[in-house]
Amino acid sequence: MKKILSLFLSLLMLLSLMTCFTASAVSLREGPEAAYECFEDGESALDYVYFSPVKGEEDTTKYPLILWLHGNSSGDYPGHQLRNSDIYKFSTDELQARFKDAGGAFLLLPRDPTKSISLAWDFAVEDAKRVLDDFISENIDNIDLDRIYVGGNSMGGKGVYKIAAAYPEVFAAIFPISPVYIPTNTELEALSDTAVWVFNNSNDNYPQLSDTAVKTYFNYLNKHSENPQNNRWSCFSEYYSTGGFIQKDEIHNTWTPVLNDLFMDDGSEYKAISTVDGEGNSIKLTYPEGFISWLSSQTLGDNASALRKNPFAKIIDFFISIFNALLSIFGV
Repeated sequence: MKKILSLFLSLLMLLSLMTCFTASAVSLREGPEAAYECFEDGESALDYVYFSPVKGEEDTTKYPLILWLHGNSSGDYPGHQLRNSDIYKFSTDELQARFKDAGGAFLLLPRDPTKSISLAWDFAVEDAKRVLDDFISENIDNIDLDRIYVGGNSMGGKGVYKIAAAYPEVFAAIFPISPVYIPTNTELEALSDTAVWVFNNSNDNYPQLSDTAVKTYFNYLNKHSENPQNNRWSCFSEYYSTGGFIQKDEIHNTWTPVLNDLFMDDGSEYKAISTVDGEGNSIKLTYPEGFISWLSSQTLGDNASALRKNPFAKIIDFFISIFNALLSIFGV
């Protein structure tokens, strides 16, 4: 009897391990709790959770990797950065299948434990980079080094600009979502070979996210970009749930539509959105070629051009840094 029970428990453990190892076995229909179970915990310079698309020891596929930087209210405890966001949707069968070529992607979610709203991702960017380096070293056989991306929401969007500008040779594309931050000209110039898709809501209360603020630095970015046609800016005029219900109190939340691949639940393009590329052309999405399709098409390639310098960049950067500091002090 003991042997039978031991065998039964061993089989249960094996099935459990297989479920986590074959991580993309969960459908969107099964809900967030089922998806959470396919993430694993890790520890480096910061604690983190991650999703692996690798399907067994024989899988030699090179998968893209997304580094996700959470917003200010999502780092209170380990795992909170996963549970307080729709990023889990990117781990599901339906959305994993939309990653071009590989048919899946790694998701890496470090946690910034900083409690101060204004300092979120100010001091943890270097630690996030160490987490990324360690994770790549551990999974090097299955990571496509030409397709590493970084995205984040709200204060995490600030971290996106900071880490991408500090390490432009690492990231093929970035997606700051409602970033409560105005990147400096030097940071924007550092992204000359990086594809950027930025999101905001016209009605957002943060001045850093006004249409004027975002348009100004988006234009500057494209002026110094090697491939402005790859850059995009999406502006929302309302907030709808993915089921189609308008919600007036969620105007800062543009990450839910992005993490739903910019489609409504019925596959139609997300409502109340206007998207242009870096050359001013209007962009319309047709299911299932959405945000993930754009993201997974971006590669580092062989571009390694030197940064172009604006003679007034340091002066402008100084005033922008003062402006960002004042906004942080007054809590906006």
